[in-house]
Amino acid sequence: FRGDWWSPARLPAVVMATEVDGCVDGADTAWVLLSFVLVLVMFPGLALFEAGLLPAKDTLSIFVQTLVGVTALSVMWDVIGYTLVFGPDHSGIIGDFTHAFLYNVPYNDCNKFAPTIPAAAFAMFQMLFASICPLLMTGSFASRFRFWPWLVFTLLWELLVYYPVAHWVWGGGFLQQRGVIDFAGGIVVHVTSGSGAFVCAAMLGRRKDYELHNNGEFPPSNLPLAVTGTGLLFVGWFGFNAGSALKTGSLATSTVASTQIGGCVSALTWMVAASLTGHGLPPGVVSVANGGIAGLAGITPASGFIDNRGTLGLGLVLGLTTWAGNIILKKKLRVDDALVRILPLTILKHAMFDRSHRGHVCISGSVRCPRLFGGDRLSGHRPSCNSKCTPGPGKRRCLLRRWDAPAGCTGRRGPCRVCL
Repeated sequence: FRGDWWSPARLPAVVMATEVDGCVDGADTAWVLLSFVLVLVMFPGLALFEAGLLPAKDTLSIFVQTLVGVTALSVMWDVIGYTLVFGPDHSGIIGDFTHAFLYNVPYNDCNKFAPTIPAAAFAMFQMLFASICPLLMTGSFASRFRFWPWLVFTLLWELLVYYPVAHWVWGGGFLQQRGVIDFAGGIVVHVTSGSGAFVCAAMLGRRKDYELHNNGEFPPSNLPLAVTGTGLLFVGWFGFNAGSALKTGSLATSTVASTQIGGCVSALTWMVAASLTGHGLPPGVVSVANGGIAGLAGITPASGFIDNRGTLGLGLVLGLTTWAGNIILKKKLRVDDALVRILPLTILKHAMFDRSHRGHVCISGSVRCPRLFGGDRLSGHRPSCNSKCTPGPGKRRCLLRRWDAPAGCTGRRGPCRVCL
């Protein structure tokens, strides 16, 4: 080679830096980078978990959505995501474009969000949170979304939902200014994705043969695959939660313990509940796996602030509430969420505690599907609603509005998609 174009002197300063600022701690940086790898393991774990629990015909689409999702969302985070979440605050709503393309996010210096690790390490760690959040919704509306509309929806959801909420809670937005604390993404990741999954499943309608499979309880296609995915998710969750401590020491240790105990107690709770309601049959592996994942998700926001006794109690509460939420989702609201989700708290309140508004749930009948949605692959129609939409005791409440709701399923402002 001629010339000095390949000389080390021409490499970027961030690569040539051999001396780091005094703020960077080697042990903390190593732990965050290891946590980055652990969280990365959650992506194949999520794909295996969802593919194993869903019908075999959805396996390839789940794998493709996971692979394409993580690549597209990672690039999107690099370009505009980090700066919109952790850039200088504007009115407590969103950041600006100061750090677009990770500009001025150094590899050898810290920032206020991560005072003992390089700012770039913090940005990469947060990239995986942003990437996995919308992918948690994909299994809930399996078989009902075409690929390109799904990709457009995912990117828009990331831009319009995840980035603002993450800034509100973590980036100096109005919720953080009011004292809201979310240790590892219970609000930012799980509440947003759980709410989004519920709304998407309700709006897209139910899968074909929903009524023939006990309110959407389609048999798993590959239980070993699902259990393998559960194990990978469990391992990755330690990086997800304990890595959010952003340092080694007692906080990370406490978070590891809370994550393990919370997930295990919730899994045992689901196992006992399945045994008590299973007419003498032994609990299934699906119940134990779902209970463990629900416990891990529920313990996430409190994992850094709770002791062992609190973890035991919270794990029990998480197991009971998510078990009840699954029953409400499948049996009462009759929304075809293909996988178990933690319901939004507002839905749980209306369904479990607001007894003055109980009634039958009605979802619109067979309606021609717009091209945006997949619909019934054979007939092009949404499955029909066999249950009658007749008022129950007390005044009915509209949960989701929809122009094509059947007669009788109306609220104060017009037809409802789902009503109580």
